[in-house]
Amino acid sequence: MKTIFLLLLVLVFLSCQRSKQLKETPAVNALFVKDAFTVILPEDHRNGYTWVLDPNFDENICSHINTVWHGNDKGVYFEFKALKPGESSLKFLSRKYTDTLDIKTFSLKIRAQ
Repeated sequence: MKTIFLLLLVLVFLSCQRSKQLKETPAVNALFVKDAFTVILPEDHRNGYTWVLDPNFDENICSHINTVWHGNDKGVYFEFKALKPGESSLKFLSRKYTDTLDIKTFSLKIRAQ
């Protein structure tokens, strides 16, 4: 019984994909199709600033899965999945009301496995 439990635990562990954290441009983030990846940005709601994803990216190359705010200390996590080979970039805008205060860009190069 212990052996079966350990085997199942190992299978579950191996099936979980670790999400890669992207580096800001000028770095080019090399990924493979089906890779999960995350952009983590500092976001403290006490000051009223938030990050938004610019919708002008190639949705055929990567898909925006989810955005989760993890608190003032950890910031906001934008989660994506690589869909097919190609190059694109993701742009994020730091906003307060309608003012843009900062822009961060992340370059992607997705390859077939």
